[in-house]
Amino acid sequence: MDHCDRRSVEFTVVTLAGEGTFATELRKRRATVYCLGCTRRLKYWKAVRLVCGIIRQHNIDVVHTHFIEPTWIGLTAAKLTARAAVITRHHSDCVYRIENPLKRWGHLRLEQCSRALADHIIAPSTGVRQLLLNRERTPASKVSLIPYGQDARRFEAVTEIGIARVKKELAMDQKPTLVCVGRLTRLKGYIYLFEAVSVLKGEFPGLTLYLVGEGPYRTQLESTALEAGIAGRVRFLGWRDDALEIMAAADVVVHPSLTEALSSVVIEALAFAKPVIASDVSGVRDTLEGY
Repeated sequence: MDHCDRRSVEFTVVTLAGEGTFATELRKRRATVYCLGCTRRLKYWKAVRLVCGIIRQHNIDVVHTHFIEPTWIGLTAAKLTARAAVITRHHSDCVYRIENPLKRWGHLRLEQCSRALADHIIAPSTGVRQLLLNRERTPASKVSLIPYGQDARRFEAVTEIGIARVKKELAMDQKPTLVCVGRLTRLKGYIYLFEAVSVLKGEFPGLTLYLVGEGPYRTQLESTALEAGIAGRVRFLGWRDDALEIMAAADVVVHPSLTEALSSVVIEALAFAKPVIASDVSGVRDTLEGY
């Protein structure tokens, strides 16, 4: 939206969530935004009906959907209103990793339907594109490789003063400092990161791991850190608006994710010339190969 010709493209954005900073930022960019408040699955059919109405009201030409469950809603609405539908595949193989076999089968069938219904699919990394072509037998003509864009102005806005402020606030003068940024979920691989910290704490007495992000796994991770004897080495920072400054202040950025389409965190770390230790999954290889 920031870089396209707004005389040629009109944006109407629908989120299943309620009002928040996401909607505010979009409205600053002159987008029409609808916050449906339909995050519960019992309300998904209501969401489909509302999206159909929005499509007709604004005479939408192309419906572009993101993430697994919103994609089902967007695709259904697009087909009911005879509009073109494009989906972006924001995950790699996480559906195959679902432990419950019935749930995994259901998700895979829905993924199969989504690919069939979509007019085109965007893959953000080579790994995701290869998964779509080789494992899921999607025609190559239906898939485009378009990595996530990065705005250099975000990195230029990080100053030495801001980095010094963060270091003082978080007592990051001890060495080494590890920073991990991401949503606190099981698939981000934090359990393995904790195991590594348990091994390294003897060799590096000042070692501290800073976790930036929130998520449903936080309580379990706090308990795991306590049980592993590293609670004093792990700091849960929650959501931070200054995540880039924290990354720039780190000695090493770590990214233990078990599945990733294309990691913005890894790209951001490289923008600050930080050493990166990351799991060799999907889009991470796209970013780190050659470094």
